[in-house]
Amino acid sequence: MNRMQRLLLLACSARKRHDVAQLPALERYDGPAWRTLWAYIRDEPTKSADLDVFVLSAMYGIFPADQPIGNYDFKMTKQRAHEFQMLTPGKDTLLDRITAIGGYRATMIAGGKLYQQVLPWAPAHTGELTRTGNGGIGVQLGQLKQWLRATQV
Repeated sequence: MNRMQRLLLLACSARKRHDVAQLPALERYDGPAWRTLWAYIRDEPTKSADLDVFVLSAMYGIFPADQPIGNYDFKMTKQRAHEFQMLTPGKDTLLDRITAIGGYRATMIAGGKLYQQVLPWAPAHTGELTRTGNGGIGVQLGQLKQWLRATQV
């Protein structure tokens, strides 16, 4: 992997496209953070090419945003976040596969408080780590937008 790659771990969205067929997660999720990401990819196709996007999903865990998924309704709860926290690096989880390839120069974990609790540790070899704060959605979207644009090559 190119050392200039960036990693975005973005929380899933309650708002989704309701298509019956499976869609890549990047197309399925329709919430404000995902729309911010879409706008960045649309407006900066060359600069966004260095971005790897993975989903933090209450239902599916961590997976690449290009992975097709069906429509679902499953909300992150304190219990579910705790279950994810119990995943231990070194047990062949997808998180281990993400960090094993390494080479990221910057990583953002974007999502609300419960999603931040899913990854209480910083994934290894993921460069400079940024997390969205506990502010409201407007603050978090501003942080995401700033990170996308500020960490470009």
